[in-house]
Amino acid sequence: MQNKNKAGFMVRGNKIYVQGSLDGEFKRYSTGKEANKLNLSWIKKNHQKELLRIHDLKTKPKKQSTNFIEYALSNLELKASGRKAGTIKDYNKIFKGKIQPFFKNYDLNDIKRNDLMIWQNNLVKDGLAGKTINSIRGVFNFILEEARKDEIIEKNYFTLVDRVKTKAPDITPFSLDEVKLMLSKANECWQKNLIQVAFFTGLRSGELLGLKWEDINFVSKTISIKRAIRDGKIDTPKTQSSIRTIDMLPLVEDALLKQKANTYLRNSFVFLNYLGNHLYDNASIRRGFWKNILMLTGLDHRDMYQTRHTFASIMISRGEDILWVSQILGHSNPNITLSIYAKFIKTEKVTRATFLNDFSIAKNCTKTAHLKFKQKESA
Repeated sequence: MQNKNKAGFMVRGNKIYVQGSLDGEFKRYSTGKEANKLNLSWIKKNHQKELLRIHDLKTKPKKQSTNFIEYALSNLELKASGRKAGTIKDYNKIFKGKIQPFFKNYDLNDIKRNDLMIWQNNLVKDGLAGKTINSIRGVFNFILEEARKDEIIEKNYFTLVDRVKTKAPDITPFSLDEVKLMLSKANECWQKNLIQVAFFTGLRSGELLGLKWEDINFVSKTISIKRAIRDGKIDTPKTQSSIRTIDMLPLVEDALLKQKANTYLRNSFVFLNYLGNHLYDNASIRRGFWKNILMLTGLDHRDMYQTRHTFASIMISRGEDILWVSQILGHSNPNITLSIYAKFIKTEKVTRATFLNDFSIAKNCTKTAHLKFKQKESA
């Protein structure tokens, strides 16, 4: 390391550096110039000015662009480090597909309430579900809120635009008889095993595909949920509470013991495709053997996610502890489970407040009150 040069500049690696004290602190900056005779002659006369110039460039806040597209893309990239890979991909897809086309010529300060309302109404006209629109809106709102915090815009006008009304989740679970029927129609053993595990663990599709044999403990009869597969990418589960250890019910153990013959010795994922790789995503299953099994059973088409709803509705309707069901599902608290599945809680007709049956009431109270009223009326 070279010593500080009192002349206000130095040479390192054939490059000229300026240096000196600014506000009581020693600073050294590269000028980017080669240490030739002409440049050395120039720096001897101008090193102090050059030091101040470079220092101002390094420390002066850069003016942020108010172009909406530039700011949005920059902000999405800036915040990417705190997000999962799948979330980053989803946000960028939403922005480029549903937000950028409408607002590509906008400045941040030009986006007003009316613009947001027209944009949102267009999404409704396109036939997108309310939940989907609100997810898209969430990404947009985040960008505008960041611009407000950065003091680029004074107001985020999403505060004046109502969210789209959403329908309750489409919950159409299978009955136990229907589950038996579906299992009987599975053409291959591994398909039956996968469906059986799905129905009796309540795992999300991505969590099911992400299971590895190292997650299965046949001694403690538990399964550790550590990962999920979405669009072929291995990622962490949906939320922090989704990382969990669940009980292995006997029907699940039975299916996994049978599945061991297919994939256990490969020290791999529990369920593999024909090439020996992990399954790509839920869609490939839904369009494949899941669709065929539904056709063979004659049952109405239902998404594979209904296996999760089936587990929850059956357990709750049969009186299993809601706290246990919530933990198995990976919900952060049982209130979420109740808000979704409360209608499946069976309530028997019970005579209430029987302790009041022996409560005595003063006799002739009604008759006495009636006579007093008559007397006042005649008077």
